[in-house]
Amino acid sequence: MMRRIITALALAVTLAANSTASARSHVVIIDGDTLKIDSKTIRIAEIDTPETFRSRCENELVLGLKAKERLGQLVRGAADVTYNATGVDRFGRTLAHVFAGSVNVGEVLMREGHALRYEKGSGARAARLKVWCGPQAELPRHMLVEQMAAAHEKPKTESDATVHYPNCAAARAAGGTPIRVDEPGYSRKLDRDGDSVACE
Repeated sequence: MMRRIITALALAVTLAANSTASARSHVVIIDGDTLKIDSKTIRIAEIDTPETFRSRCENELVLGLKAKERLGQLVRGAADVTYNATGVDRFGRTLAHVFAGSVNVGEVLMREGHALRYEKGSGARAARLKVWCGPQAELPRHMLVEQMAAAHEKPKTESDATVHYPNCAAARAAGGTPIRVDEPGYSRKLDRDGDSVACE
């Protein structure tokens, strides 16, 4: 496991999508459970917050923005921000427990009701959506396809996470298309129709 200390003498993280911290540290709050420290995207492990991108209902968007705001408050108020990496998710993000000083940020977000405990599977994902959007809420079809693909994917390794294509033209030039959701180089950005196959 890796523990990395980012000093934050002049930490001034705003909630804008492209906000930055001091010249030494580059901290960006992406949403309620994702942030960037320097150039590394960190997905907070074991929690899930409402989506702010592709929200499934208006209430989810409102709750997601509140979670994002609270994460920013926790990070801005800390003398340092550290993380313990636990793995890599299927999108190439580092999964980690994040600490603002000695405070486990994920635990605070759950305790205050901004996040739910993450559990795998479309049933668990649908249950979280019902908490945020009401009992009639259902997962969109493309999310069910993603969940089915994720259930059969092999575990990601650090070498998998290093495959990155800035666009489909680059992926085609490298001979890597189409890219399925369980293959190195896949990203939602390249999968415009949300069918779990990019650059088809």
